[in-house]
Amino acid sequence: MRKIKNARDRIIDEEDRKAYDKYKTYLSELAIYEEYTQENSVDKIGGLFKLAYLYKKNGIEFKNRKSLVERFKKFSSTIMRIKQENPDLDLRDIRTQKGRKIVSDVIYETQNDKKIKEADLDAVAVIENFSLYVALGQVNENSKDKKSALNEYEISEEEFKRAKASYKKYEKNGIMDVYDSMFKRNNGAIPNKIVHYAAGALELTPSEARRALSTIQVLKGNDTKNSKIEKFFTVYDVSQVLIDNIMRDPQLTPEEKNRRICELEVAEFERVSKNVEEANRLQHTDKYKIARESDQREIG
Repeated sequence: MRKIKNARDRIIDEEDRKAYDKYKTYLSELAIYEEYTQENSVDKIGGLFKLAYLYKKNGIEFKNRKSLVERFKKFSSTIMRIKQENPDLDLRDIRTQKGRKIVSDVIYETQNDKKIKEADLDAVAVIENFSLYVALGQVNENSKDKKSALNEYEISEEEFKRAKASYKKYEKNGIMDVYDSMFKRNNGAIPNKIVHYAAGALELTPSEARRALSTIQVLKGNDTKNSKIEKFFTVYDVSQVLIDNIMRDPQLTPEEKNRRICELEVAEFERVSKNVEEANRLQHTDKYKIARESDQREIG
């Protein structure tokens, strides 16, 4: 699949840039693991010269041989456990909630990052799979035929099939219409369709997809923020704790998780909308507007 050129340089959010770097380190270490274990045993580390060479070639620093061996053993044991638990899983794939959860868990365990969560890889997934949901949108909107899109973006038939199936589920769960209605009330227009193609293909809520697309500068202007306004009421983002609890619920499907989060976002929006309408009614004006918490930094 074709990747965005100079992807890291496009990321304007520092935390997203850190998550991107950690994911790239994870991919490098996974490649080291796969190459090393073709000829060597993990139980008894031999060929230390080759192992050190592979780490240096991939730009991963280590203090000494002991720390190198300890790091590689920790990574190897984590990967072997995950492979045993998920034999059919592509360990490079973060297009699904499950994939992002597993990769974030590996980073948590092997890169000494006790803060990283599944949601931290949302923007990374949007960056890494840009060609996939762009192609999906172009084919769906009939601006390109499927064969041309797959060829131009170097996407396999299987990748496209999975993305299309995921998007179809997203279309059916009703989030799209609810979000469009909320967004139009706040911005006066419906969001760019790429928001929904990214959300549908990558098992994200539209708010998550929109924020991620903004951080890589795909969305600009009214798609990312409100213009300056005289008075505004704040719509607060759903707390990360609440989102984490929903995402960890094993009884919910990815579609149900996204719908639950979106419903909370809409409920908060509706609550603030009523306050805005009442304020304007009492003041006989329309100067009171709505601003999202994440937009306030840019409104000033």
